[in-house]
Amino acid sequence: MDKAVLSVNPIPRSYLKLFFKQSDFSTGRKLHLFSKDEISALREELLKEYKGATIANSVSRLALIVDTYLGLRPEELQVLKFEQLVKY
Repeated sequence: MDKAVLSVNPIPRSYLKLFFKQSDFSTGRKLHLFSKDEISALREELLKEYKGATIANSVSRLALIVDTYLGLRPEELQVLKFEQLVKY
């Protein structure tokens, strides 16, 4: 193990609060709602990438394509089985 790497931060968190504001500790979350046109453009781009992707890289793109149609949370998308997908 490299001796230059510290396993534990030597500065306690309470001392960091003396020098930094609480807002400096977190980046916050910004939400963006996509319009129908933006979703359509995203789907087209994902389908282009999916057709040219290798098998190892195609799984994540397929998940994103399915998500644009279903609007699932990441946890719901991860447990989705292939048999559960139905073509309408």
